[in-house]
Amino acid sequence: MGNLNKNINRIKSLMLLENDNQLSLFTGNSKPINLNSDEFIVRFKEKIYFILKDLYKSNWDSDRSRGPGGRGGVVSIHTVYNLLQKKGLTDYDSEGGDWSILNYFDTNPQVRKTIIGLYEKETGNVIDNIEIMEDFIKWMSKNRNKIFKDGPILNGLIEKNIESLYQGELNERKAYNYLTNALKKLIGWKLKGRSVPGSFCLTM
Repeated sequence: MGNLNKNINRIKSLMLLENDNQLSLFTGNSKPINLNSDEFIVRFKEKIYFILKDLYKSNWDSDRSRGPGGRGGVVSIHTVYNLLQKKGLTDYDSEGGDWSILNYFDTNPQVRKTIIGLYEKETGNVIDNIEIMEDFIKWMSKNRNKIFKDGPILNGLIEKNIESLYQGELNERKAYNYLTNALKKLIGWKLKGRSVPGSFCLTM
């Protein structure tokens, strides 16, 4: 009987310890964090970068002229070129067309919002302090295949990101058309062609 009571007390103490650890996530003991703060966004972007680099080793281009800080990125899969072609924008130069939409995930607010929503729904946590932010970062790493490999979640993230690029490109084309008309009046200047969203290319 004595051993039974000891076991019961030990189990109670473990349950209390577990509950205390869980409660600590919500008692404000950790430094508050804002989801739009530089601190959160930097941690999010870094984790996305290294997850993609790990998952897509065979599709990774280490060219120092590409990617954030010249660190390269994913190529030849879910390309921006092909995705925008499907939306009817078919006048891009093929050069650089191997760049993947996945490389835009770290900076797209809708992608970030969706991934945060998945975490908060699954865990019941609200990311409002550093401790929970770090738990979120670990959760992304643990669930990397479910989130960032082919499947319904990845498809949804791609659609959100390509729609953002598409709408941005429609606006950018107004500037492109303006420049085209202006450059026609300059001797020796011409637009080389349309690159995948983000820049113009001038030659002389």
